[in-house]
Amino acid sequence: MISISAHLDDTREKRHLKHLERALQGWSLLKIWCYALNNNNTKFLLVSRNSVEAESLAIDSVDYRSMIPTVTLVEIAKLLSYECGINGLLSHTERHSGSQCLPLLTPERTDMLYGRPCKTIQLHYGPLIRKRAEEFSEEDSKLLLVQTLFRHGDRAPAFSYPTDPNKEDCWPEGLGKLTLIGKRQQYALGKFLRSMYEDFITTNPNEVLVNSSAAHRCLTSAEATVASFYAPKGKWKIEEGLNWQPIPVHYFPTHQDKFLSYKGTCPRVAVEVERQLNTGKVQELFQKYQAKFEAISNYTEVNVFYGINALLLHDTILVEKKKNLTIPEWADLYWDELEETSYAIFHSVTSSSLTLRLKVGPLLEDISLNMKKKISGQLPHLKVQMYSTHDVNIAAVLQALNFTNMPRPPYCATLLFELHEMPDALMAVRLLYLNSTDPLSDMEEPHILVLDDCSEFCPVENFTKRLEHLIPDNWEQECRMID
Repeated sequence: MISISAHLDDTREKRHLKHLERALQGWSLLKIWCYALNNNNTKFLLVSRNSVEAESLAIDSVDYRSMIPTVTLVEIAKLLSYECGINGLLSHTERHSGSQCLPLLTPERTDMLYGRPCKTIQLHYGPLIRKRAEEFSEEDSKLLLVQTLFRHGDRAPAFSYPTDPNKEDCWPEGLGKLTLIGKRQQYALGKFLRSMYEDFITTNPNEVLVNSSAAHRCLTSAEATVASFYAPKGKWKIEEGLNWQPIPVHYFPTHQDKFLSYKGTCPRVAVEVERQLNTGKVQELFQKYQAKFEAISNYTEVNVFYGINALLLHDTILVEKKKNLTIPEWADLYWDELEETSYAIFHSVTSSSLTLRLKVGPLLEDISLNMKKKISGQLPHLKVQMYSTHDVNIAAVLQALNFTNMPRPPYCATLLFELHEMPDALMAVRLLYLNSTDPLSDMEEPHILVLDDCSEFCPVENFTKRLEHLIPDNWEQECRMID
């Protein structure tokens, strides 16, 4: 969300701030800082991604370039040392040709640029925001429904290869299942969601409906999340000292689940995924690193050229690395090639428009239908709909909504679909995304996702129209249409 704090005494400067908000609509703006160059003159530093935007800041016949020193990322790069990673101004998902990862600007570090800073205005745009809300804000709206789609928490590897030095007994929960850390992560996610929606929900269990993939890790994640999200108070307490109440988690068996399963039940999707894996980027990498992958296959006794085996192997070793377990020498030797290919496989699985339509179309239809039912009064008591699923499903939803080139969703990654009633009875949808890489200790604030040709609060009609091409007319029939 755009966060603005201002402590300007001068009415003229306050007016400038309002003009700035309007002028910056649609910008890929990163940050604004306020600088006091002397006692009588307040200036602003605008950090933009490109010089084209830097040339275009003018509104109401006022050229704000004279008021705001404009600096592009490349220009800042000349003054500040490069620094990528979690503290970078740009995340690795935002790198464009010519751009660099830069340190976050702080009053101390930017002192070298434009004199003594005054801590007066900070305008923060999340990295995924494309344009700001046009005419209204969250304060103008009435929240009606929240739908959460989240990935499970930390888990044991789903796959063990024959020569793995770390045997299955390293994972007391069992392969593919939620670890103790994962349970704590999901419980923390529920508490965070509770803090976000404290003024909207109660602890009445009839307000929430929970659906999950049939996978053990997703079912456990759903239970842990809803336990803290809807920890009971008052009449909903079972007994004193027990901060928990039973809330059912619903699921379809995997072979019947067209909504949340990562395996899927659609034959046409399986054929399309195989086609994607046998063409394009994945095969290019297999050819490029053929000798190295042949060596990996020999070391592991796994044919990494087949299907998604390279992805599964990479995932297993990645999980073992995070747990500080024994990693064979060959894994360090060929890690970069294995990782690059794993990411290519992951994105290939969700790159086809046909796959997106048949894999996430039913889920998006369900989300849209819940909104329509809420608006029409068919769901008077429902306030929260929860979906517990897998990274590939969340990645597919993001891809389907045209949020492309996103990194693989981390544990506990959460998409939030909010339904708001705006002034004049307009119904609008707001999308938020939690993708903290450390959900247990640092959940971070959610990013706002803005659909193409829409605003932060997107009219429901626009949102549903955006989904039309993704929703099959007859899912079962389309799944049987194999060439």
